[in-house]
Amino acid sequence: MGKRRIIMLLLAMGLFVLSGGAADHHPHVKSKANQATLEVRKMLKLLNKPGVKTIKSEDGDIVDCVDIYKQPAFDHPALRNHKIQVYFNPSFVRRMYETKTGKHYGWLHLNETFYSWKVNDLLQMTPNLQFASEVPSSSPSPSPSLIASSPVQNDHNSSQQILSQIWQKSGSCPGGTIPIRRIRGQDLLRAASLEHFGKKPANSYYSTNDEKGAVIINGTRVELGPQINRSAAILITVGYSYTGAQGDINIWNPRVQSPDEFTTAQIWLKNGPGDAFESVESGWVVNPKLYGDGASRLFVYWTKDAYKSTGCFDLTCSGFVHTNKDLALGMALGPVSSEMGPQYQATFSITKDFHTNNWWVRVGQNIPVGYFPPELFFYLTKGVAALVEWGGEVYSSKIKKNHPHTATEMGSGDFAWGKLGNACYIKQVRIIDYSMQLKYPEWVGTYTDEEYCYTALNYAASLAEEPVFYFGGPGLNPPDCN
Repeated sequence: MGKRRIIMLLLAMGLFVLSGGAADHHPHVKSKANQATLEVRKMLKLLNKPGVKTIKSEDGDIVDCVDIYKQPAFDHPALRNHKIQVYFNPSFVRRMYETKTGKHYGWLHLNETFYSWKVNDLLQMTPNLQFASEVPSSSPSPSPSLIASSPVQNDHNSSQQILSQIWQKSGSCPGGTIPIRRIRGQDLLRAASLEHFGKKPANSYYSTNDEKGAVIINGTRVELGPQINRSAAILITVGYSYTGAQGDINIWNPRVQSPDEFTTAQIWLKNGPGDAFESVESGWVVNPKLYGDGASRLFVYWTKDAYKSTGCFDLTCSGFVHTNKDLALGMALGPVSSEMGPQYQATFSITKDFHTNNWWVRVGQNIPVGYFPPELFFYLTKGVAALVEWGGEVYSSKIKKNHPHTATEMGSGDFAWGKLGNACYIKQVRIIDYSMQLKYPEWVGTYTDEEYCYTALNYAASLAEEPVFYFGGPGLNPPDCN
């Protein structure tokens, strides 16, 4: 159903109010309005599953605590018989060992015991997968609702590892359920069409005669664009097989100029052909069209065909399997960083579990949110990611082809060279390969679609320090970006 039909619905409703039912004299208008109303109601019923508990957040959002086996994921035809993996079992870790005949790869079995709990008990558990470069801690796992590493300092040189959501102040969901942000009629009416609700517009490119749109990494030429209606500033690695990636993403609240635009800070893991790539993604986003305001929100996204027809944000379509009862997708994050003030960050991680082929999303200190099941993909199921990106993206119809350029900000809204306290950053950039080592990528490169609008800088203060990736910008910035 197109946006014209949605507008017709609104006009028809207005006619009834103003003329006391004068639309009875125009049966075709009334019929279209009734049909549109039915389609919106049908969509709402499909998206909003019955909850066992409802929580009203102080920011106006509503959370429904839904039985974990009645979540939207199970509406997907390929997931009708899917069994939820509620615990990321780190029983197998890839290790390389030496033999007399040379180097071989083998599986080291770490845990012979498999436990059997009720679903409600399993949902209280927090998986804690320790990779080879991490040091196990003997202290209890932190609460998923609030993860902090140290007291807040009024100093932009210090960063606090934190992830909390406003709705958590108003209640919590019981075991065996997951929190789902309720979608309302007004959310659907903002969409271009019901079919495109919750989806990114399809990727499209235009050809150039120069090197714009390509980056060279370790001798490998990677074509990234230029894209129409999108502008990215990213750190990228390619050339290996990536089973996971993570980074500590600085949390800000950038301005979005128009309701149909959005801005993200995120991680992408991709595989497949350039015009139909598969991608699993997570980070934070400001998307007024989808969520109805300018808050920075936790999100996941997936696509099997470069955003053409598959995938969506969060749980706005069937696909992603949510397993965490304390974190809700699409809900506002807080607190956010401020210029030359306290800096807040959260770890975002996407990792493949080879036992099930699920791609797990974790945040904070190894807190699982849920996973992208293998039934959604081909390349990411048969193999792993061939490319990883960290950084930001702005979507707008006023990018590259129309003037003036959008004033939607990326990151903090400041350019990358502002660095700590001014620019948005991603620290502790990590990949995981078949060695199962969590490590900094051997080869990386930076890329920007519009270097005068949004910038990227991989900066190390000295040779002894690991680089920190800074990115972002204000968008419209005459005379350079106009």
